Amino acid sequence: MRSTRKPEPPPPDGVYEIPGLEPITYAGKMHFIPGLARRVFPPWDPGWTHLKFRHLPPLHEHPLYKDQACYIFHQRCRRLEGVKQALWLTKTKLIEGLPEKVLSLADDPRNHIENQDECVLNVISRACLWHSNEQHPRERPTAQSLWTV
Repeated sequence: MRSTRKPEPPPPDGVYEIPGLEPITYAGKMHFIPGLARRVFPPWDPGWTHLKFRHLPPLHEHPLYKDQACYIFHQRCRRLEGVKQALWLTKTKLIEGLPEKVLSLADDPRNHIENQDECVLNVISRACLWHSNEQHPRERPTAQSLWTV
């Protein structure tokens, strides 16, 4: 019957230090010799630090460490709660409707632009993200018509 358990790994090679004795290593040889101890190398210091391999201090010893966490809100964050979450993130209060000054400016004919409705529709149609109830137009097969000439 086969066992599903992994075999136990071999015990690690321990370095035994006996006071007064120096271990015999294969340091002078150019290859491994069974029975001789491995050489213990001192830690290598190249004289400069590479950003990828540097040893960083613990986070609580960092000079910019703060006890209170700071949360960052950017475009790739998911907004799940809608208006409630937006109010909480921006620390604002919801006021229904527009102020009287804004409504009076919008109603004033001096503030209207020629072809204002067309300009608004052009801006909306060129926006990166927009949703329409209409079906999306099919792509024209221009590449196929080029090859069938």
